[in-house]
Amino acid sequence: MLEEIDIQRLIQVFATREEVATKADLKALRDDFNELHNAIDAYANKADTYFQEMVMLSHKVDRHDCARELPKPVSVDGKPGRAGAIPHADPRGAELV
Repeated sequence: MLEEIDIQRLIQVFATREEVATKADLKALRDDFNELHNAIDAYANKADTYFQEMVMLSHKVDRHDCARELPKPVSVDGKPGRAGAIPHADPRGAELV
């Protein structure tokens, strides 16, 4: 049979009714976790969008830097004009560029 000392040991080992989480406590915890999860997800989406924009801006800057380094276009005869322009003969005998 259980003696008083055995009952005291069992009380120390097992949780009391006040220490046990109730269904309402678990629901509140679940709701708080869902709010936190949604906030983190929204932040991650904003961060992803920001990093995509930074990559696009970086590529745009690189394109502008490359365009500034390109030589000015010249025509085939060495004069400034359209790049790669080839003089064509006019049927009337005049040269066109």
